Amino acid sequence: MSPAEQEDAIERRRRLSDPAVILGVLVLVVGALGIFGLIAAQGDAAEALRQTQELQLRADARTFEALLAQQYGRLEFLLDQLTGAAVATASDPMARRWARLDLEGTLLRYLDTNPPVVRLRVSANDAARALAERDEGVPVLRDPSSRLPLELELLHGEWANEEGVRLEAWVDPRRVLADLGDGLGLTATRPEPGGGSTAPVAGAGELVEPVTSSFWTRPLEAVVVQQPGGVGSPLDSVTGWFRVFLWLQLVLLPAALVLALLTARRLRRIARLETEGRQARRLAALERQVEHSERLASLGRFAAGIAHEMNNPLEGMKNYTRLLSEDLAGERLEDLEQPRIWLQRIDEGIERAAGAVRQLLDFAQPSAAGGRFASLELAALLEETRRFVSAHPDCSGAVVEIECDPGLTVFGDRQTLGQLVLNLTLNACQAQVDGGAPKRVRFVAAPADRDGRVRLEVLDWGTGFTEDGLQHAFEPFHSSRGSRGLGLSVCHSIVRAHGGMIELTNRADGGGARVEVVLPSRAGSQEPGSPSHDRRQPLGYRVDESKQ
Repeated sequence: MSPAEQEDAIERRRRLSDPAVILGVLVLVVGALGIFGLIAAQGDAAEALRQTQELQLRADARTFEALLAQQYGRLEFLLDQLTGAAVATASDPMARRWARLDLEGTLLRYLDTNPPVVRLRVSANDAARALAERDEGVPVLRDPSSRLPLELELLHGEWANEEGVRLEAWVDPRRVLADLGDGLGLTATRPEPGGGSTAPVAGAGELVEPVTSSFWTRPLEAVVVQQPGGVGSPLDSVTGWFRVFLWLQLVLLPAALVLALLTARRLRRIARLETEGRQARRLAALERQVEHSERLASLGRFAAGIAHEMNNPLEGMKNYTRLLSEDLAGERLEDLEQPRIWLQRIDEGIERAAGAVRQLLDFAQPSAAGGRFASLELAALLEETRRFVSAHPDCSGAVVEIECDPGLTVFGDRQTLGQLVLNLTLNACQAQVDGGAPKRVRFVAAPADRDGRVRLEVLDWGTGFTEDGLQHAFEPFHSSRGSRGLGLSVCHSIVRAHGGMIELTNRADGGGARVEVVLPSRAGSQEPGSPSHDRRQPLGYRVDESKQ
C-alpha cells in the first residue's frame, strides 16, 4: 500500500470515529426506536380500549336480558290488577261502564309509565275488551276488535288467569336497549335451514354480543351491536411532540437532542402510566357492574325456584277445594267422610307450603335446619305422596307402584324429602303422553351396598332422557317440555343438603327414564364431602351417559 492510500484509509477511519458522527447515528437510532416503541404502545392502548368496550358490551347485554325479564314480570303482575275485565261482561250497564273505564285507565297508566311497551290488549271470554297503544309516543285507546298489524320486530307475550281474562302485550326491545346508552343496536339472528341460527357478521370496528329471552311467544334471539367509535389515546399528543423533537435532533446540539429524547421518553412513560391507571379503574368498575348483574340474575332464579316450590302444593290444595266446593254445591253432605279426606289433604298441602317457607328460612339461617332431621319411614312418605298426587291434573289416572320394605328408614327433614318425592313423581307423570295407556310410576326402595344408606329408584314409562337432557338436567331453567325447568334442580339441591347422591339414566329396556337417589338412613351416614357432612366441600351429581 502506497503512502497516499494509507493516508486515505486513516482519514476514513478518523471520519467514522468522529464523536459528532457517532452521536448523530446514535440519535437517529434512538429516535427510530422511540417512534417504534411509541407506535407499539399506542397499539397496546387501542387493544386495551377494545377489551374494555367488549366487557362493557357484555355487561350491557346481560343488563338488557335482565330488563326484559323484569318487564315480563311487570306484565304478569299487571294481569292481577285487571279485575275489571271480567266484570265488563256484566248485565248491569252501569257496572259494565265503570268496569270498562277502570280497565282502560289501568292500560293507559301502564303505557304511560312503561315506554318500551307499545301495545296492550285485554280479552275476556274469548272477546276483546280493551286495546291501548302508542300513537307517536302518546298512549291512546283503539277499537278492541280492530285488526292489528304484524310487527315482527316487537316481542309478544300472553298471560291468562282463571277468570278467563287474557292479557296480550307487545314490547319494543330497542327501546329497552336505548336506555342503556348510545351507540347500541339490536339485530335479530337468521335461522339456518338445518336448525340453529346465524348471527350477522360484525362490520369494521363493530362489536357484537348475543342476547336471548325465552319468556315471549316468539323467543328473542339477537345480538347487541356496538357501533364503532373513536379510539382515542393519550399517546397521540405524545407522538406529536416526539416528532417535533425528532426534527430538532437534526439541527440542535447533541446535548439538546439527548435532553429532548429523555424528555420525550419521560412524557411517554407518564402518559402510559396514566392510561394504565384509567384502564384499571374502568375495568374494576365494569367488573363490579357485571357482578351486580349476575347477582340480579341469581336473585331472579332463586325467586323462580321458590315460586315453583310453592306452586305444587297450592295446585293440589286448589283441586281439593274444587272437589269440596262441588260436594257442597250439590248438597252431597250425607256422607262427611269424603269432605274430611279433602280437608285432610288440603292440610297436607298447607304443611308442604309451610315447609317450603321453612326451607327458605333454613337457607337464610342454615344452623337451624339440623334440628328437624329425624329418622323417617320411607314407605309412609311414599304413600303420602301417592295420595297427594292422585288429584293432580298431571297425574290423573296414573298408577303409582311402591316396592318398599315397611321397616326401611331414611334420615332427613320430612318436608324437604316429601318435596323431593313429589317433584320426582310429577316429573315422571309429565314425561308420559296423555291419552294413551295409563301413566305409570314405580318406586323401588332398598338398602344400598354401603352401610347406612338407602337407594330409591323412580321409574317411568315415558320417552326417557335425550343426550342433551342428561347433560343439562340439573341446570335451572333447562326443560324440554316448556316448563320452568326447576324440578330436577330443586331435587338435586335437596339431595345435596341431605348428604346424598342423585343419578339420571335411561332404563335398560329403553322404555323410559330412571332416577336413582341415595340417601342416608341414619345420622352420620352422609356422603363424605357433602354439605350436611362438611359444608365447606361441594357435592356433585352423577349422570350416566352410557345408557341412552
